[in-house]
Amino acid sequence: MTSSNSTSVTPSASLIQSEKDSQFLEAVAQGDMNSTLDHLIDGADINAKNSDDQMALTVAAALLNMPEIKLNQQDLQGNTALMQGTVKGHFEIVDILLSSFGISLNNRNQDGRTALELV
Repeated sequence: MTSSNSTSVTPSASLIQSEKDSQFLEAVAQGDMNSTLDHLIDGADINAKNSDDQMALTVAAALLNMPEIKLNQQDLQGNTALMQGTVKGHFEIVDILLSSFGISLNNRNQDGRTALELV
């Protein structure tokens, strides 16, 4: 009779964080602002660096001023990236968004609230 010991391996917190950061850096490199912001909101390290030792934040901030980036895009609940950053307490992201050309403080979500009213 054979006995099998089945143990599940749980990834370490540092491995999980490394994967989050890697996905974030990839989204930044591709210029995918929606994914970039999603990864930041999900806990990627805003100070993560790529293999060339460049901070993703530097690259992402530069991308925010590209005309094709829709900073005020609203999700199904009417929330923008600025609103999500505010609600989740990601104030470094909020600061970057606020310094971006074209960001709107006047968008309202389905509850009729602006980003300032969500603080």
